[in-house]
Amino acid sequence: SLAEYEEQVQKLSALAQPLKERKRSVTSTAFARLGLVGNPSDGFYGKTISLSIANFWAEVTVVESEKLVLTPHKINDPTQFGSLSDLHGISRKEG
Repeated sequence: SLAEYEEQVQKLSALAQPLKERKRSVTSTAFARLGLVGNPSDGFYGKTISLSIANFWAEVTVVESEKLVLTPHKINDPTQFGSLSDLHGISRKEG
């Protein structure tokens, strides 16, 4: 729900506040892009027409650490499912 999302944003924002003992971190955002025409992967002469979509994005925060830890988002990245059918349905819908 929206309330849960806003609560998580507040918690994550509090974690992002600089503390003396906190290690360095970098956060970056990549907005979704809708490719209409063309092939951007050829790298040299590919002509494309595409749009950025500001309402959809991926965000990553990298924090200095001795170990690699991948932490899923509590709302957007479920790690438990009621059944194999639920996993399949969510995977087909959201990727």
